[in-house]
Amino acid sequence: MAKCRAVWNLCARSPKACEIYLKITGKSPTSPCPTRWNSYYDCITDILKVQETINEVLRKLGLAVLKEIEVQFLIEYINTSKPISEAIRSLEDSSTTSTDGNSSTCTDLETLQYLRDEDTSLNIINIYPTIKKVFLRYNTCLPSSAPVERLFSYGGMIMRPHRRNMSDTLFEELVILKSLINKEYK
Repeated sequence: MAKCRAVWNLCARSPKACEIYLKITGKSPTSPCPTRWNSYYDCITDILKVQETINEVLRKLGLAVLKEIEVQFLIEYINTSKPISEAIRSLEDSSTTSTDGNSSTCTDLETLQYLRDEDTSLNIINIYPTIKKVFLRYNTCLPSSAPVERLFSYGGMIMRPHRRNMSDTLFEELVILKSLINKEYK
């Protein structure tokens, strides 16, 4: 990390060092910002992207070159920090509100906990409210009373003889047609 810091400091203070870095690597140097949580991760990622030429840059700038074990350390740092960095990015993302991000993260965690839970009884859904909501939404039968009658209500055609003994296929087709008709008139 000290060698990375030396490159960042030198490039931040010296335009000539910046030019050398740019000429050799083909990329502008980046330096971490103390107020940004992911900046060290991003800067180390940038150094690893130019891994083949970084030692040449260090020699030209008069700094100590990176040894293979130090490069391996940086790779391990990136691999370890990647999930944290992605989580921070999703929480800081300006396109979603903070409650959406937190809600999504909480839902993901709840789903993982539910899937890892070894209890297989149906009462387990009371522990997981989001799972219960989804379960009830998709595992509740459509009642065969007034709502269904209103579904096929076209000018007094409720409970006509041709509607009494519908097959499942006909019922599904009528539901789809009804939803398409409702979309057209909205």
